[in-house]
Amino acid sequence: MFLTGKPSVGKTSVLLRAAKVLQDKGYVVGGMITKDVRKEGVRVGFEIVNLTEGRKGWLAHISLVEGASNW
Repeated sequence: MFLTGKPSVGKTSVLLRAAKVLQDKGYVVGGMITKDVRKEGVRVGFEIVNLTEGRKGWLAHISLVEGASNW
């Protein structure tokens, strides 16, 4: 399934709510989502989340870019 839309319209929120409803009904929900990470209103990276296990990691972050300032 793909859910598309402009930034900050609620795509991740809709997906997480749907996943919660399905999990509450006993379904196993799998897949991954990405969430933007902001610091003082500025996007500094993206976190990737495994919906089945809840594990999280960095998909991208400005501190991982060579020469980027430390946040």
